Amino acid sequence: MYFYISGSENLSINKEYKIKFHSLNMENGELEDKVKFIDEKSVRLKLYNTEYTVELKWLYLLASTRCSMPKGFEQYITRFRFVKSYNGFVKTKNNMINGSRLPFHVLFSEPIYIKPGFRLVAEFAEFAISENKQLLNIKKNEIVSYNSYANNSYIYGRFYSRFFKEIVNRPLHVIAALTWIPNDDYVKFPIVNHIDGDKRNWSVPNLEWTDHSGNIRHAYENGLRLDNRPVKVYDSVKKEILIYHSVTEAFKSFGAKPRANLDELFKERNGYYIAKNRYEIRYLSDKNDFVLKTMTVKQANAVLKTVVKTYIKYQAINTKTKEEIVGGNTTIQKGLKISEGAVTAICRKKTFYGDWIIREYTTEELDLSKYSKVKNAPQLIRGFNSRINKEFIFKSLREAGRESKFDPITIKRLISGARSFSDGWTFSYVKSEEPPVSPIQLRKAQAKSGDKEYFDKIAKSERREIRINKLIAKRIDGVENDLKNFYSL
Repeated sequence: MYFYISGSENLSINKEYKIKFHSLNMENGELEDKVKFIDEKSVRLKLYNTEYTVELKWLYLLASTRCSMPKGFEQYITRFRFVKSYNGFVKTKNNMINGSRLPFHVLFSEPIYIKPGFRLVAEFAEFAISENKQLLNIKKNEIVSYNSYANNSYIYGRFYSRFFKEIVNRPLHVIAALTWIPNDDYVKFPIVNHIDGDKRNWSVPNLEWTDHSGNIRHAYENGLRLDNRPVKVYDSVKKEILIYHSVTEAFKSFGAKPRANLDELFKERNGYYIAKNRYEIRYLSDKNDFVLKTMTVKQANAVLKTVVKTYIKYQAINTKTKEEIVGGNTTIQKGLKISEGAVTAICRKKTFYGDWIIREYTTEELDLSKYSKVKNAPQLIRGFNSRINKEFIFKSLREAGRESKFDPITIKRLISGARSFSDGWTFSYVKSEEPPVSPIQLRKAQAKSGDKEYFDKIAKSERREIRINKLIAKRIDGVENDLKNFYSL
């Protein structure tokens, strides 16, 4: 595959370092007027109307990554350099790309200033970046807004990659470090560290290149990791108290795997955690005494269950049978067969779901006067499948969708008549004052009453539905066109 050489006189190059005219099939021997090969590794040619002697490998990387210079800065084209980077995070694909990242860094041998305080970003030359957290769009000459995906996450910018031909997200602290901070070995020191520990502060004075061990050491020294807090451990067998510098050290001492979410577990369990049915772990700053000094592990676990229960979020109660479901959102939705959003909405609006109410867990008595009936209460839906000649009664659109494989919006359109083709299914709402009647019974009743016009209309619709279903069952070629023809009947 040949890649166009940016700034050249219509030249392209492939990975074997063969050069040809980009629009004509001409070999190297016919390019003497445009290209002069110095030796096997270097070549002399014009880039942006200026002659340069460059390495063929460099020229191929320049073309394959589609690097170019913004207008007015073409004379700096030879400042591009490509430095090997650390590829241990993601497996490389075809030895060229690493997810949506290249296996090397695109840099400048010397910084290029677009204007005072703003250096050109090598990989994305449409942008320049400053030391004080500003990203400049050169074409629009305006400061670009950026975003983060969480309150304590890295700040990302959106760039168009000419190599991948798509919009990519890049952490701005890495872009800033590559543009402003020198690094003698990007493989040995691949991590950009935030000196003050604030992931959102990507100003250049707050950044430094480091290795993995240095990054972890920095996190421990600045309290950025919870597992570096000193803990005390009570051994209920040996009746002794041990002190450790971190949770990880404590767990390793008795052959257990460290828990990443120990801080959350402490909050749920009144400040302690029991490991291997023997060791009680507390933070060294906790002034409370160990519970295993006065009770057995079984008794302590029973207390833990009671404590944890008070943190359960929801409580669903059947007002007639007094049945109760206690648990998180997932537990309630499985118990009542409703969606996650429905659980929170019913709880927030204090409405009935059939005979059920949902509230945040509490030991207080239930006051039904605070709850009201939903105005748009669920309606029963009658569904009839002509393929298997069977009728169904569904409690909700969602339940009808699970059986028929249609989404609720499609079912509503079928009921209203906005959509005709239903893959053998017909749907209708069941009125509360009338008993469920199958479509076949309804049609027979209409025919007996002498409504022949209605019966003929239904019969024609059924015949069309049967023909369509036969076509689908046989999976014949061009079925979509045939279906369109049937719709026109």
